[in-house]
Amino acid sequence: MTNIFRQAKDLLDIKDAGGELTGEDLQLIGTAIIPLMVKTNGVFPEDITLAEGLEELAKIFEEVTDD
Repeated sequence: MTNIFRQAKDLLDIKDAGGELTGEDLQLIGTAIIPLMVKTNGVFPEDITLAEGLEELAKIFEEVTDD
């Protein structure tokens, strides 16, 4: 199963390092951050960065999909 949160985090790291992203890459990041933009009743701190939030979402995804 594809972990779009991990993919988005990796793409964000590339962008932060000065790399260029395609429109498809930006769309994937936009999709992956939706859970961070929705009110999550204190699941994530309000001051969490996108990178930190994506990392946390990736870990949660990996925990629930781990066999």
